[in-house]
Amino acid sequence: MHCTTKESYFHPDITEEFVRYVRGGGVFIFPTETVYGIGANALDDAACARIFTIKGRPQDNPLIVHVHDAGKIAEYARINSDIECRLIEAFMPGPLTIILPAIPEKISKTACAGLSTVAVRVPDHPLARGILSVLDLPIAAPSANPSGRPSATSAGMARAYFENSVPYIFDGWACDTGIESTIVRVDGDTVRILRPGSIAHEDIEWVLPDCRVEYANASDEKITAPGMKYRHYAPNVRVCIISADEAPPEIPVRSHIALLATEQYLAAFHDTLKTRTEIHPFVWWDRDDPRLLAKVLYETYTRVDWGEYDILLIEDIGEKTGLARAIMNRVRKSAER
Repeated sequence: MHCTTKESYFHPDITEEFVRYVRGGGVFIFPTETVYGIGANALDDAACARIFTIKGRPQDNPLIVHVHDAGKIAEYARINSDIECRLIEAFMPGPLTIILPAIPEKISKTACAGLSTVAVRVPDHPLARGILSVLDLPIAAPSANPSGRPSATSAGMARAYFENSVPYIFDGWACDTGIESTIVRVDGDTVRILRPGSIAHEDIEWVLPDCRVEYANASDEKITAPGMKYRHYAPNVRVCIISADEAPPEIPVRSHIALLATEQYLAAFHDTLKTRTEIHPFVWWDRDDPRLLAKVLYETYTRVDWGEYDILLIEDIGEKTGLARAIMNRVRKSAER
């Protein structure tokens, strides 16, 4: 299987000492095009268990296994259908994770959370691919954040979380996408999206016009992928979803508000909010182009936590596109209490 990829980038910290550290069960943090990952050898149960411990991650929440080339997937999982092959060829490397039957003796049971399946992807980030290529190992890596908190989208965010517990944190600049990968599973002629991401249902439909593409109902599904059950992505401050069609919610006088909304919303409701509160707008994005919001969402969560805010208001951008749906999936999970 041939894939066109970004050129790998070799960092000076990818040393023989680092390789020995990872092969000996060590945990490290590295960038991808989606978010930063906290990784360990996916062949080593003890190494994968360290990820769960460091993150405080529930044991039934499986990890995503990263490989440097799509041709490596068959070493750890069974590709059983033409649809799975077409998805891999079309979207890997890239922000797509696919659920496949694991080859039991070839992958850590801990990484799979005891399931018979494995979540696998090929990242499209030159430093990630350089690290994976040198290690020549599958690397189990969830997002680099304490469980339930916003995913790190920069090395600075990752250091703030884990500087005292993870010795190797590779800086690969800010992530291109800013939200986690799309996760899919193929059932017959249907592609089920278990977690929405930047590869949208319309992208999959374009590649597979002869297949059904549908969103899984997380409440009816067994946990086979990250992001399906637990509260995720949340800052410490309260998150409240607002709508351009409705007046702002009642907020106590003299509250400090962080506002993530379009210029249209700010223009319509600024005076109403300002009479009762102090407003700190962070970014204004085009409602019809949510890519900027995806890129800055978790960074904004972190900045709000570092500031003295009482509430974060985020405008509902609807679900007209798959990316908008993915963003609102994260926002709604962060607003759960």
